[in-house]
Amino acid sequence: PSPCPFLLPIPSPCPLLLHIPSPCPSRLCTSSLYHRYPPLSLSLVILPTPQAIREGVAQGHYFSVAPSVVRDSSQQLVVRSVPLDRIVLESDSPALGPVPGQRNSPDNLSLVLDTLAKLFDMDTSEVAKVTSENALRLFPKLKTRLRI
Repeated sequence: PSPCPFLLPIPSPCPLLLHIPSPCPSRLCTSSLYHRYPPLSLSLVILPTPQAIREGVAQGHYFSVAPSVVRDSSQQLVVRSVPLDRIVLESDSPALGPVPGQRNSPDNLSLVLDTLAKLFDMDTSEVAKVTSENALRLFPKLKTRLRI
């Protein structure tokens, strides 16, 4: 039996969204997910440990950052361990907003950009450019949908 109950047969080359539970039942579970699934997969950054992030980065995975990073210093520490070229933004609406208990919306992505700019000591426009390029690499069909 698999050490991770979440492994599924995914033959498609499409990006796979991994929602790794917190805490994952075992370190082996996270490692199994990263080695099992294609490099074009995405994990919510608040869930993995820095070690799991290092493993995911080594395998080519991407990590999303939700607006809850604005209010959570522990998430900010984890985000700092992710290279910017592996980060994409997500609204995760209606949950994981910048204010606990308040409905989240995609408008809050600007707050994520501001927070990432501070964490990486970069200009907000440069963070927006890099994370947008990451999203287009991860989801190439967006180019045709957005007419880029």
